[in-house]
Amino acid sequence: MLRRRTVLALPLLAACPRGQAAPDATQLALDWFPDAEHGGFFAARADTGAGLQLELLAGRPDAPVIPQVAAGRCDFGIADAATILAARAQQVPIVAVFAAMQQSPRCILVHADGPQRISDLRGHTLAMNVREPFSQFLQKQAGLEGAAIVPYSGNIAPFLADPRAAQQAYVFSEPLVAAREGVATRCLMVADLGFNPYAGVVITHERTIAERPALLHRLVGALSRGWERYLQDPEPANAEIHAANPEVDRDTLSRSAAALAPLVAVPGGRPGAMVLARWMTLHTQLVALGLHAADALDPSRAFTSEFLPA
Repeated sequence: MLRRRTVLALPLLAACPRGQAAPDATQLALDWFPDAEHGGFFAARADTGAGLQLELLAGRPDAPVIPQVAAGRCDFGIADAATILAARAQQVPIVAVFAAMQQSPRCILVHADGPQRISDLRGHTLAMNVREPFSQFLQKQAGLEGAAIVPYSGNIAPFLADPRAAQQAYVFSEPLVAAREGVATRCLMVADLGFNPYAGVVITHERTIAERPALLHRLVGALSRGWERYLQDPEPANAEIHAANPEVDRDTLSRSAAALAPLVAVPGGRPGAMVLARWMTLHTQLVALGLHAADALDPSRAFTSEFLPA
């Protein structure tokens, strides 16, 4: 399964095209090549009752989403909450309007008979991108003393070959690759330590919110219903994902969808929900890590729940 953590050989796809669009047409830039993590977005395209023509634009390694949305080349895009706050700290006028994953999918992948806690990695080699916020949090909070931290290459092969290896992963991705290779694993969830940014977050420009609120209501409603449909029956959307990205097979998509379900579910609520307390906690954590100043942004302005269905 091809993921943003894996060396890719797919042809590069075009960035958000410019041009005249119908009044009910809009574009959502995915954060990577189509995969199960985008299942609810694909399902939303079938929501004809929304009065919306939604085009999904496949991502690629050299086309980060936030600059495209900030520059107005796309109406909407997908990012994670930590990246959104980092952009807001730089005065980038983007706003989160929908959070697909309530729990962060980020984990540390270990072998099944390996450590049961992240703090137990002493004597293990941990492949991790030390510049990412989750990594900095772990180094400061999780007690990684005694673990040999090495650069993360995006290739799972070293992990598969070494029973004392660990690596960063997403719970719905690399564990499935390892299982397909006959290697049993355990996922140590970073969220269990308290670092739990929303993921699969849909962003837009402040200007779009001010000028096209009806579009926001149609889109966010369609996304919420789309994720509900995907959780109930992922196969129709998985067929579309496979058609858009044949490198990911249908069986892997089905297994990924099952792993995604608990991350997306909102107990007693609809998909996409966001609360200020989560954004404030994340802001406080990023400030503590020295990633931006406390007064660099107001977290309450980084998102809006105005367009989420009741």
